Amino acid sequence: MLEVEKRVLIKKSDLPALILSLHQEGKQIIEFKRFTMVKIDNSDFIPKKDSPIDIKIRTSKTESLFTVKVGNWHADTARKENEIHFDKNEIGELISMLVSLGYKYFVAMYVNRMKFELNDMTITIDNYHHLEDCLVEVEILIEALGNKDYAEIKIQEYLEKYNLKPLGSQDTINFITKINMVKQTQIDFEKVSIQEWESKWEKFIRCEV
Repeated sequence: MLEVEKRVLIKKSDLPALILSLHQEGKQIIEFKRFTMVKIDNSDFIPKKDSPIDIKIRTSKTESLFTVKVGNWHADTARKENEIHFDKNEIGELISMLVSLGYKYFVAMYVNRMKFELNDMTITIDNYHHLEDCLVEVEILIEALGNKDYAEIKIQEYLEKYNLKPLGSQDTINFITKINMVKQTQIDFEKVSIQEWESKWEKFIRCEV
């Protein structure tokens, strides 16, 4: 499957109105807390525009996911995605494998996530623990690139209906840079052991915060 998506930033004060509209027009799938680790390419934690691999480790109360997306997050709206489940107790072993492969820098995020279905779209709202911004992602899964234009038009129509402006290339870079620059969420496994980090973040990993 290919993922066609657009992202929007909204203020926390605007979140209740958006949630109300989604309850009225769509269907809420789930609400839960999620911990996410994102692979960063450089020790300065500045995102690279041309990074072809997006690696994420995500945990919630009920599941743990390891995800790899191939494609430029900066430019591509449709990227190949592969995902597997893993045991939460194995997160240290998973991180150890990534570090052995040369991935030593990560950023940790903790959000309250709400997910809705509206027609063919999946709308995800992330309310960040360390930020004042909320990220809204509108996504349609397609089976072939030939369906990409239709999916993009449908997403754009929804955004325009609610005066939501999708993040452009530079907007996306600015937002990711803002996330990456939160010092307490930066992880450098050249400076901290996996065991030390896991002990410090245990409650976040288990979504008990």
